[in-house]
Order: sequence, then structure tokens, then C-alpha cells
Amino acid sequence: MKNGKSQKDEKDEKFGQDFGLVSQAVVTGRKVGADRDFWKILAHDINEFSRIVKQAKEALTFRFPTDYSNSDFQTLLEKGNYEFCNSSVSLKNFSVRNRSPIATEVEFKLFRFAEEKSPFWFNSWLKGKRNLGGPADIIDLLLLGAEKPELQISFPIVASGSMCGRNWIPCLSVRSGEERIIAMAPFRGNQPIATRFLSVFYID
Repeated sequence: MKNGKSQKDEKDEKFGQDFGLVSQAVVTGRKVGADRDFWKILAHDINEFSRIVKQAKEALTFRFPTDYSNSDFQTLLEKGNYEFCNSSVSLKNFSVRNRSPIATEVEFKLFRFAEEKSPFWFNSWLKGKRNLGGPADIIDLLLLGAEKPELQISFPIVASGSMCGRNWIPCLSVRSGEERIIAMAPFRGNQPIATRFLSVFYID
């Protein structure tokens, strides 16, 4: 505590003066069509600004009716129609949880964090948060990839509930721009900020 201010207060004050960060936001936004008019709207319309902030902070959520008896590994892999699949991606190499025999729906949540985080950290963070579900395994990941193939073109998605060996988990990603692939990501290694961490919640 300095001059009655916490470290968080001091960081918040400096944030408003960080023009390098503001400039980077403008440059990044320009790449996806955020022109001068877009920023003028945000500068003067608090409701629109609030809507975008809320959308950025909340986890993306999708809910699908799910019949796990028809969701075998090979069928989902083929349905996903991937351009490339890592040679280690096979059901025998990954741990998979038991499915609820009475689950009729599954809710997928995609979490993003403001700093680079590891899948190991995400699993620890998720513990005790029952309303957020549990870490997704490779079957969950393939289900999402089959139902929402466009998602991984926008950002990598990792399933930290399945392990291959001691340090590898499956990841939906892209190469060469738009080639959808299934890759491997390190369980204890920090992932890029754009990465989404997948959790699942089963609904009876």
C-alpha cells in the first residue's frame, strides 16, 4: 500500500495512460474492420461499449442434444473432416471419462483469459466451480469440432481433460490460415492468449 493506494489502484491509473496498448487495440481492430466510425461509436455510446465488454468477458456457451452412444471416436473424427490429424491422436492414447447414461444435453463453455495460462492451471481454476462443468476430454472436443467446425478457425481450442502421456492434450487449431487440424498442446505450458479452454456440463 502506497499513499493509501493499492497496487491494483496504481495499475488502473497507469492503464488509462498506456497509449501503446490503446494503439495496439486500434491496429488489431483495423484488421477485422473496426474503422474510425466504430471507435467513435464506442467512445460515445456506453450501452454499446458495455455490450462488447460483457461479450468479451463471458465464456462462449453452446448447448447440443447429445446421444453419446452414437458419439464414438472414429465417427466424430470423420465427421470433423480435418485436413490434418496428429499421429498420436487415437482413443487408445487418451484418457476419457465415463458418460452419463441419462444425459440428454451437453453444454460447452469456452473460456479465454487476459494472460497466458496453462491447461494445468485451468484445471485447478475450474475445481469447485460446479456450475462451469469440468475439463473437456477428447470426445467432447471432437463433438464440438464436428458441430461447430468454424470455431477453430478463429482461435485454438484445448481439451485439458484428456492426457496423452504425461504432458500432452488435444487441440483444435489451424495451419496455413484456414486448414483445420487436430494438434497437440503441452499440459503444463502456457497457451497463447487467443486460446480457448473447453469445459463441459452434462444436463440430464
